[in-house]
Amino acid sequence: MYLSGHPLDSYLPYARALGAFSAAELTGGDSSTAGKPAGLLIQLTEVRTHQTKNGAMMCFAQGEDKTGSAGLIVFPSVYEGAAHLFKVGKTLYLSGKISVKDDDPPELIADIVMDAEGLVRVCASRDVCVKLSSGDSETIGRIKETAQKYSSSDGRRIVFYLSEKNTAAVPRS
Repeated sequence: MYLSGHPLDSYLPYARALGAFSAAELTGGDSSTAGKPAGLLIQLTEVRTHQTKNGAMMCFAQGEDKTGSAGLIVFPSVYEGAAHLFKVGKTLYLSGKISVKDDDPPELIADIVMDAEGLVRVCASRDVCVKLSSGDSETIGRIKETAQKYSSSDGRRIVFYLSEKNTAAVPRS
C-alpha cells in the first residue's frame, strides 16, 4: 500500500499515450496474442542475467504494476545497451512482442527499453493527435483556438484525425 500514490501513477499517462498494456492485460492473453506488439510500464521486482552459448549477456526479469506482474525477456542485442537500467525497483517502459509458450503466462520480449524519464521525453517530443468528426465544428474551433494560444516553439503541433474521412489535418497558425 502506498500513502502518496503508486510509483507508476505519474508515468502511466505517458505509457498509455504509447498504447501500453497493463500487466494484467498482457498476462491475461491467450495464444492468439503471440507475436503481437505490446508496451508495458512496470517496476522491476526481479532481474536474472544469463550468459548465452556465445558469451553474450541477456536478461529474464519480472515487473509489476497496479494490476499484477509480468515476465520480461531481453535478448543480448537489446540488453547490451540497456543493462544499466535493469535494477530491482527501477521503473521501466518496455516495448516489444508478446511471447506465449505452452501453459505459461504470456511474456514480453523487449525490443525497446527506457527508463521513466526517457518515456516522458519521448512523449513530450510527439505531436498531439485528436480524433474528431469533421462535422464537430464547435469542438474543432475550440481546439484550434487553444492550439494557437499555446503554440509550441519546438515544432510540436496538434493534429486532427477526421475519422469519417480517414485523414489527418493540421490547423494553420
